[in-house]
Amino acid sequence: DNGSDGNNGSEDYPFASIQHAINSSNDGDSVFVGPGTYFENIDLSGKNVSLISLDGPESTIIDGGQNGRVITLDNPGNNDIYNRISGFTIQNGFWSGDGAGVYAYYGNLDIENNIIKDNTTEGNGGGIALDNTTAGIINSDIENNVSNNFGGGIYLSSNPTFYFDNTNVTQNSSYRGGGVYINSSSGEVFNSSVDNNTSSHDGAGIYNASGSDLGFFGSRLQYNTSANNGGAVLQKGMFITEDCIISNNEAGDRGAAFAIINHDGTYVNRSTIVYNNSGAVIQLEEESGFDGDSLSILNSIIRNNDSGGFYTVEGYVPVSINYSNIEGG
Repeated sequence: DNGSDGNNGSEDYPFASIQHAINSSNDGDSVFVGPGTYFENIDLSGKNVSLISLDGPESTIIDGGQNGRVITLDNPGNNDIYNRISGFTIQNGFWSGDGAGVYAYYGNLDIENNIIKDNTTEGNGGGIALDNTTAGIINSDIENNVSNNFGGGIYLSSNPTFYFDNTNVTQNSSYRGGGVYINSSSGEVFNSSVDNNTSSHDGAGIYNASGSDLGFFGSRLQYNTSANNGGAVLQKGMFITEDCIISNNEAGDRGAAFAIINHDGTYVNRSTIVYNNSGAVIQLEEESGFDGDSLSILNSIIRNNDSGGFYTVEGYVPVSINYSNIEGG
């Protein structure tokens, strides 16, 4: 309340706006933000600066006012930039291109202890869009974001590496990849939940596109709904899931748990796939004219699904099942 952009930016004489503080910062600085609602569209492009709230996301809100992206980090070709964004609610962005909540192009980014919600894009990545960015999303909630194309919650493209830890991606929607869309990217997800997302076409929870490599560990894929195929996962890349629960997902056609199409390999280990609903719990499809890569299921449970078991649409996908409890198998 006592901030002014005419102040010196100290604890006793703070700035009023986050953007003015960023503009006044030096390389390697951290900008500390007190509680309040800041109606701003933040640009961190070219800045080696971290943005940290003092009181956490419930009381420190950056509201884009439906007036563009909330936070932009546009660093073409610069992989030396590092930013940390910690402790904010990032909301109410609207953008015609990618990334209405947070958009990063190149650089290194940690998104930590944030709530990213109620953002809408006509492009990809309603909540977050990361392109050519090495990124971590930690202890965060990505919720109620909308994309009219790919990745309602999160869109990842050409990323060297990414990881999620203790992050919830929930109640997001898009055409493909309601929760998460992964394109030509490699990463890992730990101790997280992708749930209650919707897709008007396919891949309601996760759409793992060709050329992508995802490890999904100790996490949950639940209550996602796709109008077509892939309630939990539309899988075209490489996918490894271990110690996970995949339950209560729906697909209007087939593949309530997995729709596996022209994939690079799918491995399910020590996981439980139950209470999913569609024409088949796992859809298999290979359009190349050659034998597809294998689906391997080990030490897992597939039972109590209101679906057929495995359904091959086209071609041949080898399936290996060992030490598993498969209903009807």
